Amino acid sequence: HVLISTGDKDMAQLVDDCVLLEDSFRDRLLDTQGVFEKFGVWPKQIIDYLTLMGDASDGIQGIPGVGTKTAAKLLQEYGDIAGILANVDHIKGKVGQNIRDHADSIPLNHQLASIVCDLPLEMDWHELKLSNPNVDHLRDLYTELEFRNQLQSLDHPNNPNSSTYQQTSQSIVKVEQKTETVIVENGIAEDHANLSSQDDQLGTATYHTVLKQEDWDALLQRMQQADHFAIDTETTSLDYRVAELVGFSVAFDAHDAYYIPVAHDYENAPAQLNREVILAQIKPMLENEQVKKIGHHLKYDAHIFANHGIYIQGWYFDTMLASYVLNAAATRHGMD
Repeated sequence: HVLISTGDKDMAQLVDDCVLLEDSFRDRLLDTQGVFEKFGVWPKQIIDYLTLMGDASDGIQGIPGVGTKTAAKLLQEYGDIAGILANVDHIKGKVGQNIRDHADSIPLNHQLASIVCDLPLEMDWHELKLSNPNVDHLRDLYTELEFRNQLQSLDHPNNPNSSTYQQTSQSIVKVEQKTETVIVENGIAEDHANLSSQDDQLGTATYHTVLKQEDWDALLQRMQQADHFAIDTETTSLDYRVAELVGFSVAFDAHDAYYIPVAHDYENAPAQLNREVILAQIKPMLENEQVKKIGHHLKYDAHIFANHGIYIQGWYFDTMLASYVLNAAATRHGMD
């Protein structure tokens, strides 16, 4: 079987006994019956359906005055475009007149709506398996084509191929290899770091990388007692539908934060806590609406946790939304 995941209605024409369509907007699978229930036509009629109603995103003009309901009704009655044209004199009113007036455009619209399924390919489909990107080549290509957003995404901290992500991963190794730690009252090892920017000394911050069970137990106890905390996820993709959770951070104060790696996978990666066990333990706190949650683009983090059956409650403050409120004209609202 083949599963196509898309919100593009054009793909519905490919559905058959072996091909299913995932409606990514409604989170459901469509078989042939599902396509009919959604569009009012069968998969084999989708091309004619689009030909009649048009699709501006694909440059298909369609027949003026024919929308989704009219297109479905015509196809249910006459079967296909050929049947409609053969009986066009029996279609009364403005719709019939418009079909007659625009009959010459139907062949082109039909061609534009059709997905080519017999295109000769010079490669085996196994060669299309997703592999690691050639970042240097992409950088040159994005620069040449002036794809600024894509160029910036190459250096996004959540992109596992970015230098920022790799530096973060390397820092976990460094913490594991430390020979001296400072123990604070709650029993968690501290990693003191001086934060500085180009212009300002921001002061001394305390960051913790949690790799040991006893450190996690102490942090978990603190989370259970807190009435608020900030949370952020680290993943393998900006697309929450395919992203894998590799870690998350928790902060209680401006300069007191913890990072819990749970699925970093790279050469010499340190042993990490079990992801499923950790998620099961924080689920009650994340779903407790009495505990205030703070974050940056919390909607994304909520999707990531929802992928693991955790549904965040108690949304309190989102700094990305606050940035938009303060400056809606800004093109970016990131923290980097």
